[in-house]
Amino acid sequence: MMIIFFSYLHLKDKDIPLERCSKDRGRVNKYGNMLIELCKRSGIYICNGRLFADKHIGCTTCKDASLVDYLIMSPCMFDITSDFGIVDFNPMFSDVHNRLYFSFSFPSSNSLNNSHNHTINSNTYIRWDSTKTDDFTQVLTNDTGSSLQQLNDILNSIEIDTATSESVNGLVNDLGRVLLDTAETVFAAKDRQSIPVHVKPRKQKERDIARIHSYIERKNIIRALPFSEPANHRVRERPVQQELENISKQKEESASRINVQEYEHKIQELEDQVIEKDKTVKMVQDLYYMRSTEFTDEIETLKNEKSDLHSKLQFHENSIKQLTAELQNLRHENYMLSSSQNQQRPNHNRHYNNRRGGRFR
Repeated sequence: MMIIFFSYLHLKDKDIPLERCSKDRGRVNKYGNMLIELCKRSGIYICNGRLFADKHIGCTTCKDASLVDYLIMSPCMFDITSDFGIVDFNPMFSDVHNRLYFSFSFPSSNSLNNSHNHTINSNTYIRWDSTKTDDFTQVLTNDTGSSLQQLNDILNSIEIDTATSESVNGLVNDLGRVLLDTAETVFAAKDRQSIPVHVKPRKQKERDIARIHSYIERKNIIRALPFSEPANHRVRERPVQQELENISKQKEESASRINVQEYEHKIQELEDQVIEKDKTVKMVQDLYYMRSTEFTDEIETLKNEKSDLHSKLQFHENSIKQLTAELQNLRHENYMLSSSQNQQRPNHNRHYNNRRGGRFR
């Protein structure tokens, strides 16, 4: 957790975004998740989408569609990195991958020798001694400089609703100074030589020195904190820590109450909407039932009339068929009758027709 915290501070000082940009919109597979988990656990960062020409961009490196080639480094190497970017695709170097270019800036050997011989900064560090735990707690409880009392007054003056991140950060910094001063009083601070720093322009050098001192101060605070206490040691009251815990509990309780009230209000609104919709649906169903039953009798009457007409039509059709059959019978009888009459009639013109050569009729 401390590694992540200091890495976060290092990125913030270098104005490097924590959120990494990427043009790759594909789905992350298990190997990508494993790579991200490795970076988190090791305290290293992916430079793509964070540095120089690729900052806030995250260009693709494979087939102009996916980002699979990375530059990964620890935060301490950001100081020596001078350039980074993605080169356009060139088939002479790879079949599908783009080239990554980056450069590092190192001080010359003369600068290293001069800085080692002439620029030696003595910094202090404090090592925790478990045998002096009682002395550390006693000095912190006595509060000879009234530092804890001042912090307590500041805590009482802070209101939860109007508290800002600046005020909370200032309070944490003041608490860190109190713990560091107490540790310097109880434990003997030792001197050590700092790592040689590359000679840079004045403003850049001042910023680097301030950042290094801030980092060392935070590290000393962490080292001075009693993370483990002896089993037989009686835990004493810590007013500032208790007050901070009370404030955090109050914030959680107030936040939970507010959230519950909001959720209850939203649930009530949803219930009202559901009731209104149920009423509307019931009204539509009643209207449909009324309209459907209104024409039921008429539909039944029309069906009966249709069946009657169909019966009459069938009756007339049968009558017509019967009359047609009778008419055909009558025609046949008439034909037979006329045929029999023609056979019985004498032909007086037979001889005349024979003389004239006419046809026999």
